[in-house]
Amino acid sequence: MKSNKVFSLLLLGAVAFGSCNSEDEPLTNPLSGENQVKFQASIGASVTTRAAGTTWNAGDAIGVYALNAGQKLPDGVYDSKSNIKYTTPTEAEQGVFTAATEGITFPETGNLDFIAYYPYRESLANNVYAIDVADQSKPAAIDLLFSNNAVNQSEPAVALQFKHQLAMLVLNVSAGDGVTSLDGLTVSIEGLKTDGTFNLADGSITTGTTVKTITPVVAASGKTATVAAILVPGQDLKDAKISFKVGDQTYEWTPDAQAVETGKKYTYPSIQLSTTGVTVVQPSATIVDWVDVEIGGIVTLKPNEGEQGSWTVAELRSKFTGTEYTITEEVKVKAVVIQNKEGGNSTSLKNIVIQDETAGIAVRFVENNETLTFGDEVEISLKDQKLSAYNGLLQINNLPNANVTKTGTKTVTAKEVTAADFLAGKYESQYVAVPNVQVVAADLEKTFATDKHGSINMEFENGGQFILFTSSYAVFKNQKVPQGSGTLKGIASINQPKDGEAVYQILPTVAADVEGLTQSRFGSSTSTLEVSP
Repeated sequence: MKSNKVFSLLLLGAVAFGSCNSEDEPLTNPLSGENQVKFQASIGASVTTRAAGTTWNAGDAIGVYALNAGQKLPDGVYDSKSNIKYTTPTEAEQGVFTAATEGITFPETGNLDFIAYYPYRESLANNVYAIDVADQSKPAAIDLLFSNNAVNQSEPAVALQFKHQLAMLVLNVSAGDGVTSLDGLTVSIEGLKTDGTFNLADGSITTGTTVKTITPVVAASGKTATVAAILVPGQDLKDAKISFKVGDQTYEWTPDAQAVETGKKYTYPSIQLSTTGVTVVQPSATIVDWVDVEIGGIVTLKPNEGEQGSWTVAELRSKFTGTEYTITEEVKVKAVVIQNKEGGNSTSLKNIVIQDETAGIAVRFVENNETLTFGDEVEISLKDQKLSAYNGLLQINNLPNANVTKTGTKTVTAKEVTAADFLAGKYESQYVAVPNVQVVAADLEKTFATDKHGSINMEFENGGQFILFTSSYAVFKNQKVPQGSGTLKGIASINQPKDGEAVYQILPTVAADVEGLTQSRFGSSTSTLEVSP
């Protein structure tokens, strides 16, 4: 028996019960017996360094598995000692971990292997640790560490050497020309996966599928700042878009291709923000507890002016006052496409319609639109582009296709509008739902269109008329118009020839937009509207 192997003594004190009888004995602390394991934990090359700072803190906890020497999880677990919680009790004993409640005791014969991880979790299904780095506010809480070096152990002091299992990105930022201070700097990282799993049995990581925006920890003071984020391995930095914002100035940067690997720290030690751009210089820092990775090359970025360099669609529309307007500012508009390419209800493949929360506008490209469709989020560069009206419809005219970048997708819900607001032209080029409407009796035998564009007269129950417009390219043009009343969805539009009267229109994006017209009909008008070709 290994009688001299006292691995842990938690001095809780002797407690006597009953009278002071010579037969009474103090209670024995179950964690202070012979062969109790005590761990000395280190991380990488430094005994006490970890993600939260340079020392372990009192109360830090690790999970420990004891295995019969030479065996693996899960079958090799010794004495049911699986995921046993060990803590470092005081600041004075940095890195010394003792059992929190139930300890691990060596067998009388035979040796043990130990594996351990940090930070401790009470329950791990199938010995798999779920990774989630979306919340970076407490780095130590997501900095996964793993130790499997302690094999064939038989001596009292068991040394666990922990290694980082995730990766770290560090950006050292400085203020350049025209930037007086980096105080208030915010940074976001888009495009990277934030989840995954870690298998304690073999030390493998599986990258997840969830993509979320990461908000790194930023420490700014005057003209310098350090930005740090923990990343899930198995990805590539080229998929990330990193945005820096100082005041109203925003810079966007996509790194060059760089695989993100376990335990490595990717440092850009000299990123300079100025009014003329960003410069990223090859790093040369030395890291103690992570494996350094030097990332070469110099990248210069032009700043995105943030709120000063972007307009809402309503702001864009306000620039037009009746005559053609040329945009001279370096400005972009962000919006969502509401033209459905598959539905085909457009008079030209060069046309799309976009909207944001404020308004909508038509877009006419130089070349056919080959990819953009309903729900695509886009960013459009507007410098040197022209606003003009065609038959009363405001449009960005002859926009180069290359000026549009798809940035994502978005669910679009039709805005329910009143007859009065619709007939006042308040929702031009927006995806709307108009209730209590029907096809006029004179048009009930028609199809939506033929080989020519079709104009179906519609009416509101409380008075007022408009046109349901369908192009000859629409995939549903040969369907018969709906016979009932109800809610019609589509893109609000206008047709107003020079010196003519405005006729308001709805363009269904797909056949489903008219499926709400199934209720009983109300009293019908006999008048119709005239639409210019």
